[in-house]
Amino acid sequence: MKHGDPAGLAEIDLRYKYFGLNVEMVVGGVEVISKRRFVTLVDLALSLSQAERCISSGGDATFGFTESEEVIHLRCDGELIAVTSSKRPCGLPSGVESS
Repeated sequence: MKHGDPAGLAEIDLRYKYFGLNVEMVVGGVEVISKRRFVTLVDLALSLSQAERCISSGGDATFGFTESEEVIHLRCDGELIAVTSSKRPCGLPSGVESS
C-alpha cells in the first residue's frame, strides 16, 4: 500500500486497526456497552448491520467484541427487540420496533 492510499487498506485493518473509540450503548436505561469500552467503529457498524439483516429475516442475532468475551444477543419480542448480554443476562426490551 502506498502511504496515504485508503484503497490499499485490507478489510481486516479497517475492521480492527483504525477508527477505534469509546462507545456507550444504553438500552432501557441499562448500560449494554460501557462508555469506558474501546471498540473499533467499522467492526461495530458491520456487526450491527449483520444483526439487522438477521432480525429483519425473522431470526435472532448476536455480535461480540474481539477485545472481550462478551456477546450481545438480539431477538424479536413482539414488536420490540429484546437485548441481552452474556455479562448481563436479564432481557432488556429496547423499545425499537421491529420491521
